[in-house]
Amino acid sequence: MSLPESRPHFRRRLQELWVVLAMGCLLSTACRSQDFTHATIVASPQADPVEATAVQVLADEAERRTSIRWPVATSFPRESVISGSSPIVAARRTQILTLLPSELRADWLAVTANSRATSPDGFTIRTLARGRATVLVIGGDDDRGLLFGVGYFLRKLELGRGSALLSAPVNITTAPQVPLRSHQIGYRFKNNTYDAWTLPMFDQHIRELALFGTNEIQIVAPVSDDRPTSPLYPAPALDTVVGISRILDKYGLDCGLY
Repeated sequence: MSLPESRPHFRRRLQELWVVLAMGCLLSTACRSQDFTHATIVASPQADPVEATAVQVLADEAERRTSIRWPVATSFPRESVISGSSPIVAARRTQILTLLPSELRADWLAVTANSRATSPDGFTIRTLARGRATVLVIGGDDDRGLLFGVGYFLRKLELGRGSALLSAPVNITTAPQVPLRSHQIGYRFKNNTYDAWTLPMFDQHIRELALFGTNEIQIVAPVSDDRPTSPLYPAPALDTVVGISRILDKYGLDCGLY
């Protein structure tokens, strides 16, 4: 932008405006990335198996992309507020207050005061700033809500080798509009894909579907095929179907059978 030299006050005012904007950006958490590279996950000591799985998924998927394993603690690391690191509190909403230090509880209550009542599969995520530290809170309305909240947070992170950044604070309270969000898989000859899969492969596939909000897997039974078996089977059909149902139980997902 070019300004006439005969009007220096315009140039001076423009320079002052840029200084104000730059200072505002430096002071605002919305203008800078939050570093979660060396985060600690804070989980409830009373977490049930599905909650514990959601926390494990968060650590697993971050490590898969960063090569850094986030430790899991059952109490808030107070030194993080001093060091400027970014803890991640992940639990059911009813457990969040007991996991936050006293100085952050009022902040959590203030930002969730107008949130809607809990809903099946819903979750709340809030970014709380305290000193140099940023605390990311994922509160599930129920067990599956925590898993879906973990998925939402992972999709917002910028993950790379040795780096986990959040470009802007995440503040959302949400729940699915429809109660059933199902995906069908079939361990049978006709698929010509799934019949070559092992249970660990099904586990990762189901996990990734859940991270995007799927809450049911419908299994197409092998007896529905024209052929009783497949040359690609790594394991008997019944063993695999039972194994898939156990995977769904681990993630708290519904299991349907066609």
